[in-house]
This record gives sequence, structure tokens and C-alpha cells, in this order.
Amino acid sequence: MKVKFVLFGLSLGIVAASQIACSNQGVNNAFQGVKQENSQTAVSTEGIEQEDILSPSLEEDTGQNATSENGNKDDNEAIMAEFIELTSDENVKIADVIDFIQKNVDTVSKENASTMLLNLEELQIAYRTVLEEKYFSQEIQAGFIEMLLDGIDYTNPENIEDEGQKSLVQETRSHGFTIDQAEGTVFPIIDYTIYEDFRTYATEDIADYFHIMAIESAKPFAKDAALMIEWDKVIDRLLQAESFITKFDSSSKAEEIASLYRRYERIALLGLDNTPLFDYDGNTMKEEAKEAYEKAIATSEGSAFLEKLKNYMDVIAENDYKLTKEVIEFRDNLIK
Repeated sequence: MKVKFVLFGLSLGIVAASQIACSNQGVNNAFQGVKQENSQTAVSTEGIEQEDILSPSLEEDTGQNATSENGNKDDNEAIMAEFIELTSDENVKIADVIDFIQKNVDTVSKENASTMLLNLEELQIAYRTVLEEKYFSQEIQAGFIEMLLDGIDYTNPENIEDEGQKSLVQETRSHGFTIDQAEGTVFPIIDYTIYEDFRTYATEDIADYFHIMAIESAKPFAKDAALMIEWDKVIDRLLQAESFITKFDSSSKAEEIASLYRRYERIALLGLDNTPLFDYDGNTMKEEAKEAYEKAIATSEGSAFLEKLKNYMDVIAENDYKLTKEVIEFRDNLIK
């Protein structure tokens, strides 16, 4: 089991990367590069599949949150004072914070709603360590793995007979987490889909940030060093990140999304250890990736990355879609 925990540490690094929990090394370079390349144009997603593209424009807000213009300022301040008092309690339960937000998010300004959501995220990030320690128990892990092998949905407490495991899963879910597994180890991750219900009340950048994170949470891009999404979805998610840091360059979340952008850029250009862009046998480009990339290049305009990808594909084509020395050198220059 100790060996599994070592493997878990490596695997969790990949999963946590989906939630922007990795190092920010290279973030500023990615952020500044996208800003400069896109300064004259906005990203267009016309023709790209829309599953992972930003949701309908928040400018079409139905007016649910007009508090910032028409609401009662005193009520706004009173609610925020209560929220600050609640979240300042070191023994606060995240479930109570979620409940407070559900009851009050529609009565405060978009700025205050965003503050609530970002504070909730900070609490979850801090509590994730507490939960992980509980999941590290050998007894807990053994029980989860047994259910996994038996094909039992261990994310649903109703399916769990052991009271200790059931209580842990209930705690996990009530605190806004879900459960994942990799390398034979089960662990909690933040369930960013819970923020989707609040997005219409937040400022546009924070709403889009949580939408991006919800996609990452619902379907992590990688597991066990293997790509878990299709190549066209890699491009879609990359364009989302590029669009965000172009549109919201002064957002408090711009650097985190720039980190996500950089990650997907590397995946698009190299692949992953267990899902390389070029097959290990023959060093030939994956046909699915080739088709996805050519479609993206043909149907999208205004993206600095897609221009980079076009040049990359031109070099690859000139080398019969093989990973030659010329392709490697060109690629390495792209990801410096």
C-alpha cells in the first residue's frame, strides 16, 4: 500500500493540474505571449464543437442580479458582513458556506457574489488537504478499491455498507467535492460543477473562470499519464483558455488560466507519455490528432495558437507526418 501511495503522489499531480493546483512556472511567459499575439484580434470559435466552448453570453443576463444598480446597499453590506463573519470562523463547515451562498447570492451585487464564490474556492482548496489525509487510511483505501473492483459506484453513499466509508463520502459531497481514482488510489477533488448554478450572479470573468473549471472537474484531461479527452477537445479547451486571458487580462484568475493554457499547449504539441502525439512505433502522427488539428485550422480564425499550430502542421506535413529531427526542433522552439 505504501508503494501505491507513492504512485498516488505522482498521479495526483496530474489530476490536481486539472484544477490549477500545479506550479505556476512559465505562467507569466504564457500569459504575456498570448496577450501580445492576440492584441489585435479576438478568438473566434466558429465551426468548433461547442461542448467545451464558453457558455452563452453572460451579457444576456435575464436581470436576476440587478442588485448592483437597483438593490438595497444596506442589505448588500449586511449580507457581506455576515458572510465574512461566517467564513472567518476557523471551524466553519464548507457545507454551511455553500448553503449561505445559495440563499443570498441573488441579493448581492455581481462583485460581491464573485467574492463569495472565490472565498468558497479558497476554503475548498485548503480543506482538500484535510480530506486527502482521511482518504490515505489503508483501511479506507482497501474498502474503496474493493468496491471499485466489484463495479460498485463508491461516489454514492447509498451504495456503501461500511459506516466509516459512507460517512467520509457524505462529508466529501456535502463539502463540494467529488471522488476520483488513479494508479489504484481513490482521492477527493473539488467538484467545480457546483459553481455552475451561481455563474449568472458573478462578474463575467469569474463566471467564465468557473465554467472552465467545471469542464475540467467534470472530465479531467488526463489520468495515469494518458489523455482522457479527444484531441479536438484539447484544442477546444486551449481556445477557451486563450480567449479568457485575451478578454480578461486584468482578472484575478488570468494567471491561473494562463497556466492552463500553457498546459494544453504542451499537450497539443507533444501529447502525454501514454498518449503521445506521434506513435512510439514508427513515430507517425496520430491520425485522430491530424484530423482534429486540420479541422480546427480550417474552421477557426483570430487565434494566435491556431496560427502557431498551422505552421507546426505545415512542417509536419513536409516531413510526411513523421517525428523527424526537423519537426522536433521546430516544436521545441514553439514551446520554449
